[in-house]
Amino acid sequence: EWESLLRILRKLNQLTRWKKVLNSYELKIITDSLIVKGRLTGRNELKTHAIMFRLATECRDLLKSFSSFTVELQPRDVNVERFGH
Repeated sequence: EWESLLRILRKLNQLTRWKKVLNSYELKIITDSLIVKGRLTGRNELKTHAIMFRLATECRDLLKSFSSFTVELQPRDVNVERFGH
């Protein structure tokens, strides 16, 4: 999940960098992971594997470029139905 989020955040940053308006965008992140939601919103600072910690930290750093972001929890079965995994 971290790698997918990181890829899209990097891509959004690349696509909007030339416009210099990234900070005018609001971002909505939908996840089925309480850990991801907690880590992104700063409510969960659990010690995790070093790689996961690095990925989460980079995601949080990239999110600072947006005017705001929200993280919404969605049941896992909805994701499985939608994405098949």
